[in-house]
Amino acid sequence: MKIGITGSNGLLGWHLRCFLKTIPGISILHADRSTFDHPDQLEEFVRNSDAIVHLAGMNRGDEQEVANTNVDLTRKLIQACEANYKNTQKKPHLVFSSSTHIYRDTPYGQSKRVSTDLFQTWSNQAGSGFTNIVFPHLFGEGGKPFYNSAVSTFCYQLALGEQPT
Repeated sequence: MKIGITGSNGLLGWHLRCFLKTIPGISILHADRSTFDHPDQLEEFVRNSDAIVHLAGMNRGDEQEVANTNVDLTRKLIQACEANYKNTQKKPHLVFSSSTHIYRDTPYGQSKRVSTDLFQTWSNQAGSGFTNIVFPHLFGEGGKPFYNSAVSTFCYQLALGEQPT
């Protein structure tokens, strides 16, 4: 089985890659930022994947830019899935990494809801599988303080002898 991972160099992507490498018969394909900038490369990534775990996204910065970027990445991936389906009738199972922010009325939360709806709609129309995973909190090796999680920030501040805030 070939599993495509977008955002495979991020915190969750790195851990997923490490786990999947322990399973015989699994091949891992990667789609990075440049892949999304080239529709032909993104279509090739989709064509070669039996399942796609979509972890790529933006979660820090200008709120509207974050929201627009996340929805844009989703639309590009769906366009590649549509083009691939028209040419090959192949429809990968899609797995989307969401967060508890999906329940908040913020631009980031809205982008997660819109992306979930877009993936679900495409999957229903194509007859493909879709799994939406809502993560309550991520923490792990390689987590960046002031970026990935409050726990990473807390540990970082303690290690430096700072007062955690």
